[in-house]
Order: sequence, then structure tokens, then C-alpha cells
Amino acid sequence: MSDQETAVIVGTGTGLSASLARKFHGAGMNVVLAARDVDKLADLLAETNAKTYVCDCTDADQVAALFAGVQTDLGTPSVVVFNASRRVRGTIDELDPEEVKQAVLVTAYGGEVKVLGLVENSSTTAIVEKIRKR
Repeated sequence: MSDQETAVIVGTGTGLSASLARKFHGAGMNVVLAARDVDKLADLLAETNAKTYVCDCTDADQVAALFAGVQTDLGTPSVVVFNASRRVRGTIDELDPEEVKQAVLVTAYGGEVKVLGLVENSSTTAIVEKIRKR
């Protein structure tokens, strides 16, 4: 485990979450990048010296494994960012109901699963206490 603070970004892509990863790295934090496809993060990984975890945020077992792994490898995270999203574009009459369902699962249910992953993880109390102190 590390004495450095750790930031976990769930749903890492090349936009906002990549910018946050760079900021956290610049602040001297350990950076964890979690995504369904971590191969797309190779450049960001090299730039931030991050640790990656494959994680589909709609799968509670994968989320639990993510936070258990982070706890084991780096300790209790100081910051957790949920930035996973899926978008469906078109007019209401063009939208595929299954695609809409998947978008809701990722953006809404995925966030809930992430919270449940934290609750099941022993580090939750430490994270909640840090948040309360701020």
C-alpha cells in the first residue's frame, strides 16, 4: 500500500475523466482508471502512471472487485469519481428501447452499483468520514 492519496475514476474515457486523471496525478496522487475497455487508455496510463482495472459499472461483482483490488493495492481511496455514461441520440420515435435501457443502466444504475460496491467494501467508513470532515 501507498502513503499517497488515491483517486479512483470509474468510467474513464478520453475527455473529462482523462483531464481529472492528469490533475490528480499532478497533485501527487495515485490514480486508478477503471473502464470496460482499458486498452483505449494506454496513452493516459503512460502519462499518469495510473493503475488500471477492467470494470463494467453495471456489474456489481466487478465493482466490488474493483474496490477490493484498490483497497489491497493502494489503500482507501481519497476521491472516487463516477464518470461512466452511455448516450443514445435521436428523436423519441427513432430511439431503440433496448439502447435507452442500456444507457440508463450505465448512467444511473451504474452509479448506484458503485455506491453499493463502496458500502460492501471495508474502506467505506474511512471514505465517508473524509467527506464529512470537508
